[in-house]
Amino acid sequence: MLSKPYTRETLARKIRQVLDQRPPGLLPRAETPVLEPKIIMEQTNGKPDGLKVLFVEDEALIRISTADFLQELGMTVIEAGAANEAIELARDQAFDVLVTDVHLPDMSGLDLILALRQSVPDLPVIFATGDRNVEGADNLARSALVTKPYDYDLLATLIRSVVAPSGTA
Repeated sequence: MLSKPYTRETLARKIRQVLDQRPPGLLPRAETPVLEPKIIMEQTNGKPDGLKVLFVEDEALIRISTADFLQELGMTVIEAGAANEAIELARDQAFDVLVTDVHLPDMSGLDLILALRQSVPDLPVIFATGDRNVEGADNLARSALVTKPYDYDLLATLIRSVVAPSGTA
């Protein structure tokens, strides 16, 4: 039950709660195999475990479901719905990696990482976008691109890759 008025984020969290409580077998299985977090941890030698991720996505359902998955891998995920919110969060705490949507309501994901790298020059970043590339990010060190809709397993692999010290991924 939701009381009106409610925000998109409140609605998204409620939907997630209802989906998590559904009886087994209610929805069809995915046609492509999905790796369980335990398998990903084994394949990545446990590297994602314990990472602190700043995840910036303005679409609440995407943000919540992705954050849930990354948390199942043992990562600490701090969520932001806009770039300015992420900048405020980064002033108060350190992060191992930034995962950001490219098209945010208040600034681009590229502008966000450039702003954050003024104080943390080597902060790794993964851009999430429906586009084939991020204009202006071609020569950006410690960066990767994942296209939407993205595969969670690929995202976990990319996080491991950009966070790993050079030559160890």
